[in-house]
Amino acid sequence: MRSRSCSLTDRDQTTAHIFARAFNELQFPLAVPTDTAVDVVIPYDRGDLVAGAHAAGRVQQTEHSSTGTRIKARVPVALAASLREFSAT
Repeated sequence: MRSRSCSLTDRDQTTAHIFARAFNELQFPLAVPTDTAVDVVIPYDRGDLVAGAHAAGRVQQTEHSSTGTRIKARVPVALAASLREFSAT
């Protein structure tokens, strides 16, 4: 009789193979979001926030306009709170 197994993959694409018997013993915590999507226009005098989005988040799109840098990204929840006042929508 063959053993059954499953694969778990995290967001960094690291894969762990776990046998079914061990899987039944694992307890998974409820997921708490650590990042969130933002769509913001950050004024040019707040380059620190633009740099923070690039350093701590996953920037999907940037666009420069006369009012600032528009960024669509997934960033840590704490940074998203700092960016809330610059919402593009």
